[in-house]
Amino acid sequence: MITNDLQRQVETRRRDIRTDGYAMSIGELVSLYEDGELDVRPSFQRFFRWTQEQKTNLIESILLGIPLPQIFISARDDATWEVVDGMQRLSTILSFMGKLRNEHDEIQAPLILSEAKYLPALKDITWDNLPRPLALDFRRSKMNLSIMNRDGDSGAKYDLFQRLNTGGSSLTEQEVRNCILIMENENFYNWLENLVDYPAFKDCVSLSDRLTDEGYHMELISRFMILSREEEVSIKGDLGPYVNERLLEMARADAVEWSHWEQIFKSTFDILNGPNLGDLVFRRYSREDDRFKGSFLISPFEIVGCGIAYNLSKGIDSEFYPTGLILQKVKELWSENQIGGRFSVGRNPANRLKHTIPLGREWFQCRT
Repeated sequence: MITNDLQRQVETRRRDIRTDGYAMSIGELVSLYEDGELDVRPSFQRFFRWTQEQKTNLIESILLGIPLPQIFISARDDATWEVVDGMQRLSTILSFMGKLRNEHDEIQAPLILSEAKYLPALKDITWDNLPRPLALDFRRSKMNLSIMNRDGDSGAKYDLFQRLNTGGSSLTEQEVRNCILIMENENFYNWLENLVDYPAFKDCVSLSDRLTDEGYHMELISRFMILSREEEVSIKGDLGPYVNERLLEMARADAVEWSHWEQIFKSTFDILNGPNLGDLVFRRYSREDDRFKGSFLISPFEIVGCGIAYNLSKGIDSEFYPTGLILQKVKELWSENQIGGRFSVGRNPANRLKHTIPLGREWFQCRT
């Protein structure tokens, strides 16, 4: 029975994720790009941080005939090919050949190579001064493509992108999520990113330089939107894929809903940024010293921030959350041991959220 079930599941998923393999020359790929038939997504450049050395090494490998990893492509409904994995490799090639356009459709300055391990004479080489025989060999070099057909599972490319860019990747989980959102709806991603700079939010969420550099503000806003918006937070497995799926659903909604949740977001942090609150509200409160200590904690963010936001979305007016009441309720959370070991940072997020989210919604439902 188990063997039959497994066989059936494998066959079903293989039909959902249909791929074709191609070997295509660099010259052909460049022509597709110039004709608008290949989308390399220059907006991803902010997340992929190849160094000059890495770019030069790629060009060196092509010139030496060293096989490159497969490029994964998704075929859109309009038959345009969209790069799912391999963006940096293709961008480097296009940049070297003077073809790469930025987000404003402007040709970028061509790549100038540096000295390489096996070909030190590559130093200062550009496409224009590359010897013609080598340029012809370069254009004729083949790259292996795996094309996901457009009649397959619409969510497969996101799952593929996530699997290929997590675990040993230089991208953080949030950077992978950002790329997935841009692939689905770049306007939604830009809207979400703009919320990071909302002053009241930045004042309340005081993060270390490391977390700031890793884009943790965006991670928190992503969680905020999902954990405040979902009627029932039921997570099976890891939190990351759950947030990704729900954000993709939100990205497909209309701008009216985005506007509604932007107002909820801003109202929540306007409340929390009141006198004697601000960056203290998400820290540990010591009853003995009657003061807040330490750095930002995720548990009070989930309980206080998402709890207030959920109740605002249900019609409770922000006037029912005066600063004094918020301060009192937050202190009571700690004094009555409502935030304890079960909400510790090291706890599995899915298990922690089973407690924090319902607690926050109930705790901040009171109006007096």
